[in-house]
Amino acid sequence: MARSSERSDMPSVSDKINEIGFGLYQVHVFVLCAGVVVAESGGLQTSAALASAIMQEYKVKGDLAQEAQMLSTYMGFALGTISSGFLGDYAGRRLPIFVAYLGMCCSVVGLYLMQTYASLCLGFCSFGFFGGLGIPAAFIALAEVCPSKLRGVTNAAMAFAFCFGDVWCALGFRILLPELVGKAWHGMLLWIGIPPFLLLAFGLISPVARLDTAHFLSARGQLESVKVLELMASMNDSGRVDLSAMAPEHEEKPVSVSDALQSLTSRENSLSVLALSVMFFVKDLAFYGMGAFLPLAWRKSSVLEGALPATELLCTALVGVPGVLVAMILIFSLPRRLAYAVAAGICAIGVYAVHGILDQQALFGVTGVVFYKLFYPTAQMITFLFPAEVFSTQIRVWSMSIIAFCGRMAPLAVPWIVHTSQHLFLFLTMGFFVLASLLVWSLPETKDTELKTLSPVATNTRVKASGDGYGSTAMAVAG
Repeated sequence: MARSSERSDMPSVSDKINEIGFGLYQVHVFVLCAGVVVAESGGLQTSAALASAIMQEYKVKGDLAQEAQMLSTYMGFALGTISSGFLGDYAGRRLPIFVAYLGMCCSVVGLYLMQTYASLCLGFCSFGFFGGLGIPAAFIALAEVCPSKLRGVTNAAMAFAFCFGDVWCALGFRILLPELVGKAWHGMLLWIGIPPFLLLAFGLISPVARLDTAHFLSARGQLESVKVLELMASMNDSGRVDLSAMAPEHEEKPVSVSDALQSLTSRENSLSVLALSVMFFVKDLAFYGMGAFLPLAWRKSSVLEGALPATELLCTALVGVPGVLVAMILIFSLPRRLAYAVAAGICAIGVYAVHGILDQQALFGVTGVVFYKLFYPTAQMITFLFPAEVFSTQIRVWSMSIIAFCGRMAPLAVPWIVHTSQHLFLFLTMGFFVLASLLVWSLPETKDTELKTLSPVATNTRVKASGDGYGSTAMAVAG
């Protein structure tokens, strides 16, 4: 009991990060993590925009054959997402990020050298896999290094990375392939390799990449957690910070796959997993599906009459920037659940109004697109933030990857749904937004809370009643 009391009085990793504050260390981590999003987002948008040029060159016929390229990209994306869980919680947050950068660079070179349509599909599948591999670990790593009060707004700023990825893609097309068709499309394959190459180089020279996050290392009982906090204090110019009580007592083993799954399906976590799975699904359903309606909105409104297709892409990317600013304000000022419910509710209304584009009511439809673009980033970034704040350090990447994998089913279904009925797609998206805005209230309120870490007692306890006690002790939390 005395030992337990001493441990509860010790300062936590979160306490020390809050004491050190936000600074250059967090900026370096933000750049490394945001780069994964930029590379992944730009690559996936490029894959979609190149479809016409690729079909034209290889004379691909038939709906299924034409959809094979995007389906293979999204399939790789989904497989990479689920693979990130084991790698991120077993080997640390850094490894999936660096493997993602290296894998995307190699995939781009392979894509450029491919000579057949089938091999291109495999190449895009590979690129999607490595893009998906880095996303869960990147969002978790960023959440773990930020002070509690700035975790939300910093995570919201990651939405700029999605916008920048789209802008990078559109700029490439504007320079190399303004009509989105033609022989020069091969140059776009190298263009999407520039962000992961530059970020890989940055990671190799950045001091923050030498060690993993303090939360991960502390949960493993590794002394390097103190070195990370010392580096953070040094880079942030925070002066001397007392870390004498932070040394771990002993090293902990990583949580096994079966234990992680048992914890996520336990009574304490199962409802959170369900709610977040729906939230991730509608996030991806809206993100990839609504991309088909923005070009329609430009043409119906005559705002960009006579513009090149690449210019439409660029404007589509830039119109999302104001929404990121809205997200940063709402996430910083409102409780998580309220901010999400408000954003998802307005998105549902906006998606309903988008019907006007299809029903010869252009003004109504374009207004819906504007409302959707303004509030979607808020719902999107809170969805990414919740797994880091709801689940414990030992299973944090696992939880994100499993839940995000459910979301990745949406891009696989989007081509079929949109081709079947655009009205059906809009009604489904609206309905899922409404459902998610209700389910979010089943999650705990996590604004400015300390990130959870299972205590050594909890991770090692075996409860006979449940066979393996990990799931039943999932609420035993240490700082």
